[in-house]
Amino acid sequence: MLFLVPFFLQAQNNQISINATLQKDHKILIDEEITYYNPSDQQMDTIYLLNWANGYKDKKTPLTKRLIEDYNKSLYFANIKDRGYSHIQLMECNGAAVIFEVLEDASDIVRIILPSSLAPKEAVKIHIIYEVKIPKDKYTRYGRDALNYNLRYWHMSPAVFDKKWHLFSNLNMDDYYVHPTDFNIDFAIPLGYTLYSDLEQEASISDTQVLYKLAGKNRLDVELSIQLN
Repeated sequence: MLFLVPFFLQAQNNQISINATLQKDHKILIDEEITYYNPSDQQMDTIYLLNWANGYKDKKTPLTKRLIEDYNKSLYFANIKDRGYSHIQLMECNGAAVIFEVLEDASDIVRIILPSSLAPKEAVKIHIIYEVKIPKDKYTRYGRDALNYNLRYWHMSPAVFDKKWHLFSNLNMDDYYVHPTDFNIDFAIPLGYTLYSDLEQEASISDTQVLYKLAGKNRLDVELSIQLN
C-alpha cells in the first residue's frame, strides 16, 4: 500500500471533526469541520478539497476512465443504484457561505473561493454538510457488498499545497496525497452492525443505533469496516 507523504514538515496539523450517520439506504450523512492551516509563505485565495467519494458518480469521472484503461468497464456500464456519489448541501468558511465549484474535468475535486485571503500559517474553518452514497464494492476494493461496508476515501480532505496545488483524483491506485491530519469522528451505525478501525475508539448503544467515538492524530487516511453481526 503506497501513501504519498509531503516532504516538508508542517508547523501545525490540519484538524478534521466529523459527525456521520450510516443510513439503511447505503448513505452516510456527514457534518464535517476542517481546520485548515496555510502551510506556505503565500497568501491563499482558494482551497481545494479531495472528494473522492464522487469518483463513482458517472461515466465521465477520472476513476471510470482509469478503469477503462485497464479494460475494466464495470463502472462505465454500472446501474445508477450501484454507483456512489457525494452531494454537498452546505459549505461555509468561518461561518460565512462561500462560492465553491466541482472541477469540470475532475468531479472528485472541489474548489473553494475563500471570502478573504488566508495568510501564511493562519487557519480557516471549513464547514461542510453533505451526503455520500456508498457504491457497490465490485468496482474497487471499497464500498458495500450484500452485508458489509469497507470504507476508504469516504470523506473530504484538503489537497496538498507545496508552492502549487497537487490535485489528484481517485484512480484506484492508493495514491492519496494529503497533509497529516488529527481526526475526531462520531460515527453512528444501525444496531446489528459493528465498526472496526485502527483509531482509538469507544462505543455507546441506544435504542436504534451504536455511536462510535473515534480519534487519531497525524493520520493520512481513515479506513473503516462496518460489518453485520
